[in-house]
Amino acid sequence: DMTISRDAFVRNLPGAVAHAPFCAHGDDFVHDGAERGWRIRLTPLPDRVIASLALERHAVEIYLRGYDGAGERAFLERFELHFRRGGG
Repeated sequence: DMTISRDAFVRNLPGAVAHAPFCAHGDDFVHDGAERGWRIRLTPLPDRVIASLALERHAVEIYLRGYDGAGERAFLERFELHFRRGGG
């Protein structure tokens, strides 16, 4: 899960997916290339509450199609690195 607002996720997603074109369908973000594609599902979770601070959270599921092992790792590493905060 990620502690992030939906707006912040959508704003940062293009860089995390190397600016591949995608369509948003509700909670799903989809890129359908001829040989490879992906779908990322963003599902709201209960806020993480720390004292009087409430942080929005989402479950993030990533489905890849047509990627080999190295391609999957590269995609996921780029995605994680792009959303990492505070130096990791």
